[in-house]
Amino acid sequence: MSEQELKDAWKRDGSRLNMTTDMATRMIYNQKTTALERLAERYKRFSILGIVFAILGFLTGLNPHILDVKYRMVYIIWYCGLMLACAVIDRYLYMKVSGINVYTMPTAEVIKRAIQCRRLHLRSMCFLIPIALGFIGFIIWIFSDEEYVVYGIGCGFIIGLTIGLFKLAEFMRDYRYLSEDEPDND
Repeated sequence: MSEQELKDAWKRDGSRLNMTTDMATRMIYNQKTTALERLAERYKRFSILGIVFAILGFLTGLNPHILDVKYRMVYIIWYCGLMLACAVIDRYLYMKVSGINVYTMPTAEVIKRAIQCRRLHLRSMCFLIPIALGFIGFIIWIFSDEEYVVYGIGCGFIIGLTIGLFKLAEFMRDYRYLSEDEPDND
């Protein structure tokens, strides 16, 4: 096939695509957009879960069959405060990540914002994890007479830690992908 025949075929077949600029841009940068959308969706989901868990924790704290009266307020304030803090931080990170536009921003700006969001994510974990561990210790102390409850808390801790590490790896993988100049095509 000659060069002229290729040009004619391209003109003839290319006109059928009717692809908009946005569609072409999304097709070219699909992997970076996908990583950004995954991050935003995860943050949105976690912020909603934080509010739901705060409500459930409040209702659990009010249940007289679960907690003694002397521990209720501490439980409610500690747990609901922790969950609401997580929800606020996740909502803030959702808004920051959603504000990144890989189509209009320079690559350096996208990388800079992704690194800032990643840094904020890790700093918030350094702040919230000790509070959560203290809360788990508080719950173990409350139920120290109930051997099986303590075992259940230990199993829940191990399962939660495993799931949390997998989720953290997903977050960091997407952040790493966003902050790379040249993504790997493995």
